[in-house]
Amino acid sequence: MRDHWTLRPELRYLNHGSFGAVPAVTQDAQRRLAEAAEANPMQWFRDLPARVGATRDIVGDYLGRCGGDIALVANATSGINIALRSVPASPGQTFVLTDHGYGAVALAARRVATERACRVVTVPLPLDATDDQVVAAIAEHIDDNTACVVLDQITSATAKVLPAQRVADLGRSRGVPVIVDGAHAPGLIDDPVIGDYWTGNLHKWPCAPRGCGVLYVDPARRQSVPPAVVSWGDPLGFPAAFDTPGTMDASGWLAAPTSLELLAALGFADRRQQLGSLLDAGADRIAAAVGGAVVDVATPAPTMRLVTLPSGLVTDDLTGFVLGEYLAERSSSEIQVASWRSRGFLRLSAHLYNTIDDYTVTAARYSELFSDPELPARLRERHAMRIHELSQAEEAHLTTEPTPA
Repeated sequence: MRDHWTLRPELRYLNHGSFGAVPAVTQDAQRRLAEAAEANPMQWFRDLPARVGATRDIVGDYLGRCGGDIALVANATSGINIALRSVPASPGQTFVLTDHGYGAVALAARRVATERACRVVTVPLPLDATDDQVVAAIAEHIDDNTACVVLDQITSATAKVLPAQRVADLGRSRGVPVIVDGAHAPGLIDDPVIGDYWTGNLHKWPCAPRGCGVLYVDPARRQSVPPAVVSWGDPLGFPAAFDTPGTMDASGWLAAPTSLELLAALGFADRRQQLGSLLDAGADRIAAAVGGAVVDVATPAPTMRLVTLPSGLVTDDLTGFVLGEYLAERSSSEIQVASWRSRGFLRLSAHLYNTIDDYTVTAARYSELFSDPELPARLRERHAMRIHELSQAEEAHLTTEPTPA
């Protein structure tokens, strides 16, 4: 399986969930598309709307929808931003999120809420919360003053599947729009498109080129959803208004079906359960190596697992970044280091190119690194350097004088 990807031979890549990995055949397809664009740019852009429309049809079929139901966007974060700005909201209303939400989405929600004199309410959910508990907790925060609910289908930091369909049904019964962040859903959840607004990434588990996201909007709400960039297609409405946001490189969108075809041929959908079993065994090895434990999240993502880290090593995103960088440099393995509620975790992923050897070798390397008594001191030193670099960058930004005209 690994021969279909161009990952470095010595690299143990256990973090597909962050940025994906594009198969060689898709890279080739995207290069050919770029070459066609440069062979005759005018012809390329004359034909582009039709080609993007045809791609939407293929992607829509993959997601269980027709091409007219979805718009292509850069990524799920873009889709969430569009949805948040499309929701009717009056001063004093609330945007309801959970404490498992993606950090960038929380930032976007806070910005939009502030612009509209609204506030954000964050619902705490235990790691091992059941579906019933999740729905009940969110229901307690939905009232006549709720502008919208934003919910992950599969959480990023905690690799947990949330009952998005049930929450979407709850919102509809109470007249509250639900925005579903389905960044990890394509490829992992069958028929993932739900809610009033749904967005997902094709560059994660479906292995499309990066910059391939999808936005779905319920037909009753499409009139109020402008594209992020208003351009010549705007009079056509959703979704055609999203197809040509000015002069851009659409080769990633157009190459995405190549990845979908490859994964179908390789039987990825049928192999998800096998990958889950592989991860269970791999997570046990990694947990033993770092002195942690595999976390019970009640409803784990099919191809991701969570392992606790020793207390104090990771307390926020920056300390997580520092540890992740340190481990990558010394192990030739890539694993996502996540933080949640000031606790540190390793989030492991598995795709078709992974084998148990990836986890076994990584565990052996991690065992040496985490048994080093100087590890906390090394990480504190690195963290201090990062803080210094960030402070210098901020100071330079604040003191830079504008260039005279």
